[in-house]
Amino acid sequence: MSNEPGSGEPVSGKESILEYEKNFLKEKQDGPKCPPGDGSPPPADGSGQVPRPPHALCGLALSGGGMRSATFNLGLLQGLHQLNLLGMFDYLATVSGGGYTGGFWTAWRHHAQKQKEKQEKQQTKQRTEAEPPLFPTLDDRSRGTHLREVRHLREFSNFLSPRLGLLSPDTGRLMTATLSAILPALLATLSLIALVLLGWYGIAWLLFAGWEKGQTPALAQLLLSGAVMLLVTCAWLIFCERRLLALKERVKRVRGPRTPGQTGSCPASKDTPARAQKVSRYYRNTTLRTSLVVLGVWAWLLYVNRENALTHLGMVLEETRPLKTGLHLGERLYVFSPALAWVAAAGVLVLRRWSLSRWMTQQWQCETESASDRLISRLLILAALWSVFAAFWLTGQALGQLREGSPTYQDYQALVRTGWIGSILALAALFAKVQQLFGREASKPVNPTWKSKAKALLPQLLAYATLILLALGMVRLLQLTAKEGPYWLGVPLLVAGLITLFTLLFFSPNNVGLHAFYRSRIARTFIGAAHGQAPGQTEPHEDDDLPLDELKYQAGPFHLICCTANDLAPEDPMLNLYRGATSAVLSSLGFSVGEEGKRWEEMGQAAPVPTLASAITASGAALNSHMGSMSMRMGPAVTFLMTAFNLRLGMWSRHPTRAGKSTKKPVWVGRPFYAELFGRSRALSEHVLLSDGGHFENLALYELVRRRCQFILVADCGMDTEAEFNDLANAVRRVREDFKVELPHRSLGPAPGSRRPVAPDDRRRGYRVPGRQHRSAVAHQAQPAGQ
Repeated sequence: MSNEPGSGEPVSGKESILEYEKNFLKEKQDGPKCPPGDGSPPPADGSGQVPRPPHALCGLALSGGGMRSATFNLGLLQGLHQLNLLGMFDYLATVSGGGYTGGFWTAWRHHAQKQKEKQEKQQTKQRTEAEPPLFPTLDDRSRGTHLREVRHLREFSNFLSPRLGLLSPDTGRLMTATLSAILPALLATLSLIALVLLGWYGIAWLLFAGWEKGQTPALAQLLLSGAVMLLVTCAWLIFCERRLLALKERVKRVRGPRTPGQTGSCPASKDTPARAQKVSRYYRNTTLRTSLVVLGVWAWLLYVNRENALTHLGMVLEETRPLKTGLHLGERLYVFSPALAWVAAAGVLVLRRWSLSRWMTQQWQCETESASDRLISRLLILAALWSVFAAFWLTGQALGQLREGSPTYQDYQALVRTGWIGSILALAALFAKVQQLFGREASKPVNPTWKSKAKALLPQLLAYATLILLALGMVRLLQLTAKEGPYWLGVPLLVAGLITLFTLLFFSPNNVGLHAFYRSRIARTFIGAAHGQAPGQTEPHEDDDLPLDELKYQAGPFHLICCTANDLAPEDPMLNLYRGATSAVLSSLGFSVGEEGKRWEEMGQAAPVPTLASAITASGAALNSHMGSMSMRMGPAVTFLMTAFNLRLGMWSRHPTRAGKSTKKPVWVGRPFYAELFGRSRALSEHVLLSDGGHFENLALYELVRRRCQFILVADCGMDTEAEFNDLANAVRRVREDFKVELPHRSLGPAPGSRRPVAPDDRRRGYRVPGRQHRSAVAHQAQPAGQ
């Protein structure tokens, strides 16, 4: 039998990746490999999103769970092979730790196929049509204990550092990889923080330019201050409105245009271009009037304080004397005066709303007052942002001037001992909590007690505390530089700008980070066990990895490497049900994100085919800055901090359908790093961030249901000490919400009259398409005992 697809099969770009898989399996199979779960034919096509399979498809799902899952699934494959059942499966779907064993098996079948072809070329007699073996085995009944592949996996069970010891090369390699990952990312993050602080300082210096003690500012300086205030206000309001309009366009593009009879939020007014233009014109005019109000309030503040606190504003921004003999607290608080101007302008808009409420109609409220509400909220946000920066700057000055009260410690030493040591301690505590969160299921329900709420808030509090300490340290560094004069701040501005530019041009997130190290260790451990070269060698071998498209034509099931495409900043936040992620699949045929996918040949040279180790690493990237719904729960500070310290194992990849066909390499290769830093991952953008498949669904069941597999064997190896089947419950919800397919719970109960309890692993699951004749397909679930 030939494994090559027939010449008559369509291979055009219009064909979906699922259709191509169906045709590929049709050519690969001579007939059904297994009967349906209850003897019935496979379910008919539903909404057209999933192609009808050529026969009753069988799937094997190896769930996540780290080395526990890899160990259990290795024994499961050995047992199925001894029972001659491995050949019945059409699909092999793996997630995280299940991908370790799945990747080993896929690589082993590839090398076994190559070995068979090599032997046939060396033999002079006619070729045989016998298929290569599906799994390593011995003639004796040793149950695999003497297999060289199993021996290799046992030796590398501690695969990150196989040979322990302080002077071990593996320990040095681990430390080098960690430092080379953390230092560049941390330096790029600190440079970005410095640029933001210097940007605020520049605006503040322009607003308060010319204010020196005992002198009255010139008219030109007053005009400059007013112009800067007007420019900042208008720029902020226009920027926010443009972002809102862009969001509306993205939502309209995703959900489609409205029907002619569908109205907007106002019953009396259809959402027409004329109405949109009217609202936009009103917002533009209101923005101009609001900016003039802000300018008037700012001018009034300058006038009433022209001889008092304003004479000391230069000293507010530049530290020139100790706190006790210098400025009073009230004089220092004048740095918050721009925020006061914006709050006052927001108050004027509120008073206007109250005064006109008597004559306000619903039509007027929908078309005009919504714009006023947006202006009020944006002015308050701008005031809050300014207040945060001003508070950081004044706190840094206060910390620097405490040295007179504590003459034992110098200012710089206090900075290091309080700021940086505190950051390290907070980061260590955050690590401990994050590791605890990784050890349990993301979908596990938690009782709403004060203890559970405190545990949920602990990572966020630690992350915010660490970021505050980092920001204060950078503020003190800039203030120490400004002691020689404000123009000396150009030095850190130049250095931070060059580092940021260097990061954008040369910082590749997939190669500068723990992902590269993790990928090499997985390749040496699991793919190295498949080819058998260099046994006992911990350094990478040239045969340890291979591109995915070379694994296309081989015996056994078709391997689906399930990942999570993070979507923390989606085009429509409500469309993905606030999951923060969607499902993605890497295979030897192509790459798919949700319902969109392409074959590797169609994606061209612009999207290089990832290797098997890269795909397995992305599928097992449990420790990552973006983790789907878990990152949405833990907040942006945790995401920012984990990216800043490069605690990320995920992989950035070009989207299969939205990246375009340009063969030119991107100039700004570091843009994904900054997008990851601010939580801007998007599943429907040019680049997608792939992480552990368990961040979306940990059983690898979801993609098998999408492909309408009627018989599914699931190995549930997640941490489930109470046998609560939380990963299964999560998969049931995902399948019900996305495919409208029910996976009802159906236990194999005891025999009539028997009192035997049902064992935790004595379960069956069936699914059916609502509204159709019931056709149950059984998904058996195997789970390690005592976990």
